[in-house]
Amino acid sequence: MRYEDNDTLMKYLTCHHLNQERENERLFDEEMMVPVLDKYHMEYHNSSVANLLKTSWYIGFLERLKLKNYDVYKKELYKQVKAGIINLEEYERKTI
Repeated sequence: MRYEDNDTLMKYLTCHHLNQERENERLFDEEMMVPVLDKYHMEYHNSSVANLLKTSWYIGFLERLKLKNYDVYKKELYKQVKAGIINLEEYERKTI
């Protein structure tokens, strides 16, 4: 889908903070801010990890996160352990 101007596009975009720090100067750490379509951003924050794994975009998100910020990737993957989706051994295997 193409948009004629940036104002129209901005209606659909938001920013996701990979570092999960949203206070003081860390809020504006451009290295850890990723533009994302608002629809998917809301889906990420409002869905369980089990439901996220069923989406078409979440696995790709994890792969990009692994390259961008490995510590945050590990935290995201650990959500699967807490949800009983993977066990600790699998988690450790994926985070070595």
